[in-house]
Amino acid sequence: MLPNFICPGAMKSGTTTLYRLLKQHPDIYLPKKEIRFFSDDNWHKGIDWYTDLFNKYNGQKVAGEISPQYMYNAEAAERIYQVLGPDVKFVFLLRNPVKRAYSDYRMHKRIGLDDKPFEAYIEGDIPPWREDLDFIYKGLYAQQIQRFLKYYPRTNMKFVIFEEFIRNQEYYLKEIFDFLGIDRDVEINYDLHENPDFVFKHERLRRAELRIASFIQKYFIRKIYKDKDTRIEKYSILWHSLVVSNERSDKMTPKLSGRTMEILHNFYQEDISELEAIIGQNLDIWRRDSKSGE
Repeated sequence: MLPNFICPGAMKSGTTTLYRLLKQHPDIYLPKKEIRFFSDDNWHKGIDWYTDLFNKYNGQKVAGEISPQYMYNAEAAERIYQVLGPDVKFVFLLRNPVKRAYSDYRMHKRIGLDDKPFEAYIEGDIPPWREDLDFIYKGLYAQQIQRFLKYYPRTNMKFVIFEEFIRNQEYYLKEIFDFLGIDRDVEINYDLHENPDFVFKHERLRRAELRIASFIQKYFIRKIYKDKDTRIEKYSILWHSLVVSNERSDKMTPKLSGRTMEILHNFYQEDISELEAIIGQNLDIWRRDSKSGE
């Protein structure tokens, strides 16, 4: 059994929460989150590798996967069509692109993958040099969804706005169940505790831990483990044991400046207007949110 629905993203828009909620439904089969087969990470491994990930399917009505990397990968939509055919359904979770960009940057900064100021990506000092660090352009949702519309009709797509989803998870989850054609009246635990943005209490200790983790990754993990997924898994274990153990501070996380908010707000306006036409929904909630800075 291969997937008949996919959540392609967007990244930092509640896809982990959605995964944990969907996984509770007895009619849904989901393997691990972020398989990333149809992006460039694992495409080279072939269809047999992908099929094997669904070998524990046990007769559920639908099977799916959630990989936010598909949203911004230029070839993912075509690859999905080639492998899974024309009947796949898509669930898109979409967040205010200004807030999404900064949240994505903050996550990479916390785990030591980026130490440049966020403003550098806006001012143009750093050209897009790595797809997963292209924080700003990952928020051009209309452009990205158009790639899926080349292969699939709008009726195959369900669009959920992140800001509305987090305020009423039960309502929107039931809408997703209806879209997937499964029972909407099942018991779901909505009391999930995600990991919000935070500031480390001991910043110097954090930097030292990151240097140690980087050294171990470079000179041991990369030498011992040749498979990329295995290296990522081992580094994740290392990072959590060294870095995440650092206490969280009670300090408020840094906020975007008014000038930065305005630049990004203006940058995304055209794409947001195009997105409104695609999904048939007014997105003034993003415009107000970006202007207010809330």
